Amino acid sequence: MKTTLKNRPLNFVRNLGFAALAVLAFGRCASINNLTGAKTQAAGDLELYTGVDYSNLLRKSDGTSTDTKTFGIDFAGRYGLTGDDEIGFKLANSFSYLSGDYKRALIKDGIFYLSSGVGVGYLGYEVTGGTESLKYKQIDMFVPVYMDYYVSPSFGLLFGPKFVYSIVSGEGAENVATAVLSGGFRWGQKAGMHAEFGYGIPFQDGAEGLWQTNVGFFY
Repeated sequence: MKTTLKNRPLNFVRNLGFAALAVLAFGRCASINNLTGAKTQAAGDLELYTGVDYSNLLRKSDGTSTDTKTFGIDFAGRYGLTGDDEIGFKLANSFSYLSGDYKRALIKDGIFYLSSGVGVGYLGYEVTGGTESLKYKQIDMFVPVYMDYYVSPSFGLLFGPKFVYSIVSGEGAENVATAVLSGGFRWGQKAGMHAEFGYGIPFQDGAEGLWQTNVGFFY
């Protein structure tokens, strides 16, 4: 039987505590990967995810670029409203990035799955150069498209293009739109492994690409 909210509170608290401790050790960075696929949870079912990420994300301040590599812990959850509608949250890069989203299933024929949705994310970060330190706040609004192809009942290939518009506040900050292409795989049915790699292309003069990889387990 798939996990529901009623029989998961202890595991939820245990994993939430583990991720909370990890934020003390790792850096802050945005999250561009989905940590989910096109499949939606059945009504009342809850799926959790715990994993790690490694990122190389570009930030800009007054024309100066900062190449930031970080390692972090990710914790996420998906809850089925109906068989076709799902909501989710993501606490990525060791709790520095928080997002929530809604997903709607469009096609699900047992082999190919297609879904889309909308979401919003938040990140607060600091850029330090020499003796100067600048603080920024970033709100992301994103529209993802999820496409899965299952070569067997327990192994699926994932593809997830996404458009992200980031509203950034802080000295010298600029809003930026980013196109993200991500792909990976899921191995397992009720529980298993999720791996994903994403590459983002910012629509901004002088901006470079950004990439991120995630590996973890859903259960």
